[in-house]
Amino acid sequence: MSAASCTAFFAKSVVAVEPVVTVAISRKRRKMKREVITFDKSDRIVGDRPVHIHRSVDPAAKVKEWACNSPYCEDLGGPHPDDGGPEPVVQGREPWRGGGR
Repeated sequence: MSAASCTAFFAKSVVAVEPVVTVAISRKRRKMKREVITFDKSDRIVGDRPVHIHRSVDPAAKVKEWACNSPYCEDLGGPHPDDGGPEPVVQGREPWRGGGR
């Protein structure tokens, strides 16, 4: 096969393709609802870490919900420190690293 016949062969095998039109489907984006949270004196917030909410399971507790930002909380259903629960560990003052000085 010569170069001229190869070009002719491939030119014959090309099929004309119509352009494909893509249609963009517009969807409404749902915006997150913002909620304003105010903190009380009973909340344990130190620094600017993300906050989580503890909810006491004891119906007789003085503090039912309280905010905390300790990265070491494991039980979010325990009592508030004013009701006899453990004080949350503050990052940077971990007792196992000698930060309780």
